[in-house]
Amino acid sequence: MNEEKDILLSRWLSGDLSDEEKESLQEHTNLDQLSTNLKLLEDLKLPEPNVERIWAGVESETSKSKSKSKSKSKSKSKSKIRVLPYLMAAAASVTIFFIAFTVFGNSELSYQTKVGESLTVQLPDQSEVILNGYTSLSYDKKSWAKNRSLKLDGEAYFTVAKGSTFTVHTDQGTIEVLGTIFNVEDRAEELLVSCYEGRVKVLSTDKLSKVINAGEQLSIKDAKLSDIIKISDKNPAWINKLVKFNNKTLREVFNSFQYYYPVKIDFKHNVLSRRFTGTIPTDNLEEAVELICQGMNLECEVDHKVVRISAK
Repeated sequence: MNEEKDILLSRWLSGDLSDEEKESLQEHTNLDQLSTNLKLLEDLKLPEPNVERIWAGVESETSKSKSKSKSKSKSKSKSKIRVLPYLMAAAASVTIFFIAFTVFGNSELSYQTKVGESLTVQLPDQSEVILNGYTSLSYDKKSWAKNRSLKLDGEAYFTVAKGSTFTVHTDQGTIEVLGTIFNVEDRAEELLVSCYEGRVKVLSTDKLSKVINAGEQLSIKDAKLSDIIKISDKNPAWINKLVKFNNKTLREVFNSFQYYYPVKIDFKHNVLSRRFTGTIPTDNLEEAVELICQGMNLECEVDHKVVRISAK
């Protein structure tokens, strides 16, 4: 909950929060009081702390204290106590500077979806990103006009406004475009990039690259670029709450369930090597399981958040 709250606070500070999300944040945070405090902090218009001057004062008082070391202990104590205002001033300046940097200096925006969720994010240049389930995205709003760059972990569908180079960074590779529509799936040990409009440049971590056009797709696995293949879809299936599998093992099929359904898969027999081709819904667990089991001649049972699979 703390991580989600931090993300919402970051987006609230940048004015990028929906009414529904604002109501959710208001339940745990007094936004009116926080706004008042931030306004007071802004109105302070603090100068940068003159650290050299502060410590010069400290050294001066320390020297005076030493020169009076033979004086009475009472006088000596007073001299030492005079050092405290300088130390307090230094501490207060550093503290206020740190608070100001924390509140106003952090311009990174982060978004995260849970299992089975999707989220549409409007970027500052009017580009649009739709996040699939169990996905995170972050970018620096302050530098966006000069550097259209973001970090993705998971899967997202991009509609990019024309402009300077638009870059998507993932752990397995980088995608560069100018203005296009494409999907990036960064799951497990494979990066899959599909282009639906325009052109997309895909770079591996080894700096190898290929360019794909609309209606083409390629993947990166173990830092190696695959051959380019043709696709006929106009957009990724998950946008329409579907997921397609082409000759995938049941292990791969049910591993993908973690992005759409918060369930545990219990296999009673060794059926994971069987292969499945077909389309299943991402918003109806019982229907999805039934479609897989009917086509694979399997016994399936859905019990709350547990799916049991066995051979007939």
